[in-house]
Amino acid sequence: MSQNQSPTFKVLLAAACTVAALLGASLFSITSAHAHEGHSAPVKLKSKYGGMVKAGKALDLEYRVQHGDLKVWPRAHEGEALKDVKVSATVTPPRGKAQALSLSYDATAGLAIAKLDFGKAHRLAIEIKLEAQAEVQGQLTPIKETFKFQAEK
Repeated sequence: MSQNQSPTFKVLLAAACTVAALLGASLFSITSAHAHEGHSAPVKLKSKYGGMVKAGKALDLEYRVQHGDLKVWPRAHEGEALKDVKVSATVTPPRGKAQALSLSYDATAGLAIAKLDFGKAHRLAIEIKLEAQAEVQGQLTPIKETFKFQAEK
């Protein structure tokens, strides 16, 4: 600093530096607060088939709506093989009642496919229920998950 600066300018400069330091410290604490005391930091789930991925407690669900088809790929978090997979779904239009959605599951591809009927709606609420067994530490463990999302025309 030069010697001809006023005391007011020096006080304002010191205050600005203090505010900048506090903002930096608060941003650091906000971003690091997600990973503490045994909790891992949030992980971005990657799509394998070009769809959207939702995380569950034990399973992940990738889904894609394209040309009126709903495609659903259930998968385990840790990459365990899923066995005895059962997929059921309901569809609810904006001003209507929930209806069961007919899904066909291909165990070889690990994929469930359904035709969506939007009717006059532009958006549908979809609820997917998964039941499966995954091999965890040499034992088959039953898993149940429910996923909810919106599909748009």
